[in-house]
Amino acid sequence: MKCEYCDEDAGFMMAFHIDCKAIDDGKLARRRCNLCGGDVGFMRHPHEECRAVYDGGQARMAALATDAALNGYGSPKLRAELQKTAADTYPDAERVEHALVRGWMNAAEIALDDHLLSEDEERVLDAYVRDTGIQPHYFVSVEGAADTQKKFRYSRTLRDMNEGKVRVPESVSDAWSNFNFTKSETPVWAFEGVRYLEDKVERERVGGSRGAAVRVAKGVYIGGSQFRSRTVETDVTVHVDTGTLAVTTKNLYFSGRRRPFRIPYDRVVAFDNYSDGIGVTRDAANALPQTFVVGQGDGWFLCNLVTRVSRR
Repeated sequence: MKCEYCDEDAGFMMAFHIDCKAIDDGKLARRRCNLCGGDVGFMRHPHEECRAVYDGGQARMAALATDAALNGYGSPKLRAELQKTAADTYPDAERVEHALVRGWMNAAEIALDDHLLSEDEERVLDAYVRDTGIQPHYFVSVEGAADTQKKFRYSRTLRDMNEGKVRVPESVSDAWSNFNFTKSETPVWAFEGVRYLEDKVERERVGGSRGAAVRVAKGVYIGGSQFRSRTVETDVTVHVDTGTLAVTTKNLYFSGRRRPFRIPYDRVVAFDNYSDGIGVTRDAANALPQTFVVGQGDGWFLCNLVTRVSRR
């Protein structure tokens, strides 16, 4: 059925939309386009043509910023061009800043397409951020920017490791204060909120009775059952603790509420790579894997990092 107010489909056996009735009764204000401010009717928001103009401006601004980021410049001329495009396609307070971040994101993804970040690519992208004056909080507010930043730092750290260099962490978080590092080692990376898992063998005695007693007289039985048992072993993985995993040039450290410990690299037989973490097998009799879960998609970086640093 058609709505008696807006003439749009109101649904089966419905004479009107509830919103339309509320607007007609004065209980709900008419809707306005959030771009041009014009009336969009009862059910639409915003105008389709306004959205097309806005999206076209977004695309042009991102293209301008990406080209600048690829070439490592962020001059006042770039900002002026972005401001003009925004003004022509419905401006808002943060469109220019968000476009600058998207330009960096696009250029960084191009640089990281081969999974390697050269020093020249790093220098160009850093120059763009410096020249544009992008504030750190915009990298948090733009969707996907924080993940691109993380991949950028990951690739840069692994490149330095390949070249035999150790880049001291840019900022020392509270996580580092949980560890007592030796003088001969350098902190490399720290992961917080890490789930520590252990493989264990659980043993259980199981068994049953065989045979039956036969009654030959009142209160007299012969034969009878025999109870036999055996041990069944089951491999299980249990969550032991949650805490911080620190990577240094000499050791792996874990600090949790229940189980803080250190693993020297020279006591590790193998590292197992998982999509969300790493498994460590120590050089010990009957050693079972210890697993550190850092987060989906971050396991490759952790495994590459500890493999490289442990071979230094």
